[in-house]
Amino acid sequence: MTFYKIGVLLFTLTIGISLKAQDETPLKTSEYFESPLIGRSYTAPPKGQGSPYLFDSWLNGSVMLINGDTVKNRLFKLDCFKNEFLWMSDGKSIIALDHNLISGFTLFPSNGSAERNFVKTSLKLPMLSDTFVRYLEVLALGEINLYAYRKVTVSTEPTIGSNGGLYQFLIYENEPYYFIQSGNRSVKQVKFQKKSIIGAYPDLSIQLKKVLRENHSGGIKNEYQLKQAIITVNSNWN
Repeated sequence: MTFYKIGVLLFTLTIGISLKAQDETPLKTSEYFESPLIGRSYTAPPKGQGSPYLFDSWLNGSVMLINGDTVKNRLFKLDCFKNEFLWMSDGKSIIALDHNLISGFTLFPSNGSAERNFVKTSLKLPMLSDTFVRYLEVLALGEINLYAYRKVTVSTEPTIGSNGGLYQFLIYENEPYYFIQSGNRSVKQVKFQKKSIIGAYPDLSIQLKKVLRENHSGGIKNEYQLKQAIITVNSNWN
């Protein structure tokens, strides 16, 4: 089962953001595709320190539409600050794709590292106050599924310009959230702690504690170690 299908099973995909009809312009990707990519013109966030994007460069990727069609070999970018999935439609026009038509997407980093897979959800996530559509990166799948919400926040810092005037300098910062889900159980936020994983599901706590104690001796201090802990759980689950 592909991560897209799993993502659809795990998260109830509902309409979270409605785009005004006058802002939507059907844009056919090519004559070879029946399904057009639809969206609206995109305005980039103001420049500042750091980046609002998952990757600053445009990446080759594929997007899976809710009708089951997949559009491949196009240039895409994820704006983590505005939560927009972007398409470079003709080498110069940037389109923010309609969330309602997307079920997930894959990006292929140009440095040769592993592909990055995302699913869409409009489910209310723990610790977040709204139910906006979000794209969650799939980090691990199995008995316990691990997802990352690549949130970027912005703050301002007063700075004196070259002309002596005072202005606000923007600072973009990565602030990811991590979530797990097991079967039909509710989504739980987890942190870089074993007890966070073990305590997420009381009915699984004994098994989780046993597996982690016997197979994962190290601590969890970063995303990589969190991912490896969940992979260990899935590899040793009985």
